[in-house]
Amino acid sequence: MATKTNGQNVYSYININEVYTQGVEINTTYRPSRNLTLSAGYQLLYAKDKSAVNAFENGEIFARLNTGSPSFQLQKEDYFGLYNRSRHMANGKVFYNHPKSKIDANLRITYRSKYGIYDTNNNNYLDDYDSFVDGFAICDLAMNKTFSEHLRLGFGVDNLFDFTDSDYITSIPGRLIYVKLNINF
Repeated sequence: MATKTNGQNVYSYININEVYTQGVEINTTYRPSRNLTLSAGYQLLYAKDKSAVNAFENGEIFARLNTGSPSFQLQKEDYFGLYNRSRHMANGKVFYNHPKSKIDANLRITYRSKYGIYDTNNNNYLDDYDSFVDGFAICDLAMNKTFSEHLRLGFGVDNLFDFTDSDYITSIPGRLIYVKLNINF
């Protein structure tokens, strides 16, 4: 990763010869009434570079706590995996529809556990001694009112609790409040 003169991060892609991903994903939906739908999902993900796993297993990878400290050998368990991949992700959604008033609303919560975005100890691997983005949750809320077959008004708040992390995550701008009007001809 590079940094522009204005402090904005520049990202690029790196091809990795052999990667494996394994884990489990579970999604469920429950409808306690005609007007209410609840859904939830969870993902456990292990995404790793096979050559990195081999290098850690063979004792070839070292790290330092800071530039002045002595280097030490990393263990297989110290390898976290691929950049920008969280081990745990979860989501929960509530959808409500009131046909009589022609109003619908939804609440969405998305959780992402810690992940690394670049190597901070300069050994070219994402390990437990690098810096990580802390886990976080984002909550979105939206409500819509249909007035006729041709007119629908919506209101929403994305990132309701105004989560930001200007040090690492520039793609989450903070709370966004919006109004939308759909007119169909």
